[in-house]
Amino acid sequence: MENKRRLNIFILGTPFCGSTLLTNCLNSHKDLFTAGELNRMPAFKQFAHLRMNDPEIYTDKCFLCNQRQQECPVWSHSFVNEICSGGINFSIYEILAQRTGKKGIVDSSKDPGWLSKMRQSSNFKPDQTFVIHVVRNPFAFAYSWKKKTGMPVWKGAEIWRDINIRAIMTANHDISLPYLVVRYEQFAVNTETELKRICSFLGIEFSEGMLKFWEVPIHSIGGNASAYLPYLKENESLNVPKKWHEGIRHHSGRKFGEHVDRRWIQGLNFHEKSEILKISGVSDTTTLLGYNLADILKEAFTA
Repeated sequence: MENKRRLNIFILGTPFCGSTLLTNCLNSHKDLFTAGELNRMPAFKQFAHLRMNDPEIYTDKCFLCNQRQQECPVWSHSFVNEICSGGINFSIYEILAQRTGKKGIVDSSKDPGWLSKMRQSSNFKPDQTFVIHVVRNPFAFAYSWKKKTGMPVWKGAEIWRDINIRAIMTANHDISLPYLVVRYEQFAVNTETELKRICSFLGIEFSEGMLKFWEVPIHSIGGNASAYLPYLKENESLNVPKKWHEGIRHHSGRKFGEHVDRRWIQGLNFHEKSEILKISGVSDTTTLLGYNLADILKEAFTA
């Protein structure tokens, strides 16, 4: 990369927004390292002495190294203890850049509050900081939220609205940061086009290898477990639940991109879709994030 300036890239968004898939792609770029959800680091320090039997819970290494039951070359025990000992601040991005040899560090914490905390660090560098706001339409989020938590869809719609509004406000608070919205529905179908747009935003060259992200090792903490399945092979000795093996077979040899998850269309009934639409601010926020609300409603109510 000709521009020697560091890139500190913050991913903002709700759960279930598709951010792990995006950050996997970014990690495969030669100039970028996806660190994962760095807001988990305080918990790493608190629970580093524990060894969980649940393979979906890990406290001191990246997801894939945990599944492979091996020491992580980035998140070693000693490194985690070292960086947590003095408290987490903006210097962690420079430390990770030096440790990985990458110019850009991707933080996929998604939490606007975490970005606010980093902005308060005395060594915060706004000229080196970029924000990518990953979003999914409110119906899709509410459906995933209901499946995960059992909570009513109207509550999920409120959470979607509040997180996304806070993300917009945080990125543009005081000193506005370079800000880009990435809609999951476009990214999933037009992956290459969207990746080129993101690379242009970051000032880096697009790489064809980003479309085969699973060929580049990733050492990311946190994230949606299912989004890491393309990295795993059936013949590996894995510490994974049996339910994941079908997912591994599903991803093996599957063409990346050109597919968007639309299970919410059948998964939500008419009443639930209407409830989401009635929540104050949801329609306005949807439009603010660049969606064509009329198209979403047509898709939702004509299925």
